[in-house]
Amino acid sequence: MLKQLYLLVFLLSSQLIFAQRDYDLFWVQFDHKDNSPYSIFHPQEYLSSAAIERRQKMGIKIDSLDLPVDPSYLAQIKAQGFAIQYSSKWKNGAVIRGNGQKLKFVQELPFVQKTAAVGFSRKKNEGTNYIGRREYKSEYTKEDDFYGLSENQIHMLQVDYLHQLGFAGQNMPLAVFDGGFSDLRETPAFDSLRQKGQILGSYDFVQLDTFVYEGSEHGRDVLSCMAANLPGQVMGTAPQANYFLCKTEDSGGEYRIEEYNWLAAAEFADSVGVYLINSSLGYADFDDDKMDYAYVDLDGNTTTITQAADLAASRGILVVTSAGNEGNDPWHHLSAPGDADSILTVGATDRDGFHAAFSSYGFDSSYLVKPNLAARGLFAIVAQVGRYRHNFNSGTSFSSPILAGAMACLWQALPEYSNVELIRLAESLGSQYKKPDTALGYGVPALFDAWKKARAGHYLEVQEKEDLYYLPMAKAQEDFFIIWPEAIDEEVEVKLYGPIGQLIYTKKYQAVFGQRFLCKIPNWKTLPAGLYQLELKMGPAKKKALLTK
Repeated sequence: MLKQLYLLVFLLSSQLIFAQRDYDLFWVQFDHKDNSPYSIFHPQEYLSSAAIERRQKMGIKIDSLDLPVDPSYLAQIKAQGFAIQYSSKWKNGAVIRGNGQKLKFVQELPFVQKTAAVGFSRKKNEGTNYIGRREYKSEYTKEDDFYGLSENQIHMLQVDYLHQLGFAGQNMPLAVFDGGFSDLRETPAFDSLRQKGQILGSYDFVQLDTFVYEGSEHGRDVLSCMAANLPGQVMGTAPQANYFLCKTEDSGGEYRIEEYNWLAAAEFADSVGVYLINSSLGYADFDDDKMDYAYVDLDGNTTTITQAADLAASRGILVVTSAGNEGNDPWHHLSAPGDADSILTVGATDRDGFHAAFSSYGFDSSYLVKPNLAARGLFAIVAQVGRYRHNFNSGTSFSSPILAGAMACLWQALPEYSNVELIRLAESLGSQYKKPDTALGYGVPALFDAWKKARAGHYLEVQEKEDLYYLPMAKAQEDFFIIWPEAIDEEVEVKLYGPIGQLIYTKKYQAVFGQRFLCKIPNWKTLPAGLYQLELKMGPAKKKALLTK
């Protein structure tokens, strides 16, 4: 009886504590956009040219979701003594900051549907130019392989082949959402990223400033899986891509405001023309138990962050997210937004492609295969702070960016694909495509094989003993590639003859042992239709292929 009394007192006191939480951030849901001064016919007023171009490229129309919220709504809320943290055009609402006791005045406004407490505001920190201790030198110890110890996690996905085709993420705008990027400037593996201007922008949606090099090192490790460029030590899967860095995770506590931060960051990414978002974040359990989600809420439609992820996907963005690290925990399953149906959810493997025990599982009851795919996440290679070295870290937080960067390279190689089509293509080349499960989904994707599948009919495979060559089949709008997957240590001469036997193009290459190389016929697109002959001479050997254009 006494034990039950203690339990009752504990429960009552816990409820009292939660009831007394002095939240100052609130979500306000508006009813409509009928009086918005913005128009779908003038998207340049609220979208960048890059965002508009992405929509046009994918056949996505500008619609009412793209219209910013009515500024008169925000003005009336400000008149009640509240500040606007940020607004959301996709969800037609705003996160506001102020005294919760005065929230009733906002609730009484005619255009407000509902309000909800979502968390606490954080004070801005003064950004610093301080750079911590690090090595400054031009020489460092290198592994034999160009990718260093990153070779395993890169080669598992075959993305090294895409790199050697010339697809390393060049001009692809990507966004990384995380809890902060502390020590990024002190990490040598990011030097070229900064020197070449590949960081296009940053924003802290927690403290509302542009300084993101604080809060957590997690984002720095995550980014290194994509963007590190330290040959012979650690390399990312998209080292030549451009990046926007967004801080959405609040290291001071776990509340639903982080879902709205993610939503705001996704709208920002969309507005500046981002093609891919990596989010190594997930939500189900919060510091306030009343905010927690249950399994039933992970249905692909309910949570705010899942809705935001699908909305981003509907705008043509490829959203890649980690499945979560609850595989060994009582929760066991993935967290939001991993349940979103239009995004790529990534599980974790070890170096041999087997399920990492911590990697969260999908739901047997779901009609969706989740996670969709997997990449290495157990002892993944990340960049070391302050030194020209690698480090190790484990979690789906790292399998997600490893695959995200690889998908960016594949998308660069297949620009005609939509975000969802690219996911389906990668799934079709998964290691367990014929028998997906809730641990790794369709498995580890072979992305070079995916590229070959997409280009079927454009390239001719020629198998000679143990050497495999890819010769281009004719397609006027394609560049003309030749790939040498096996080591060659001799001069290679390329000749192209026209329909009447005339020599159109010739060039000699000195192949380097152990390295593949790329060859293009520069005027291929402008040549007239007809039957062409490609001749390749390697030492005494000759190979020929007929190409119809």
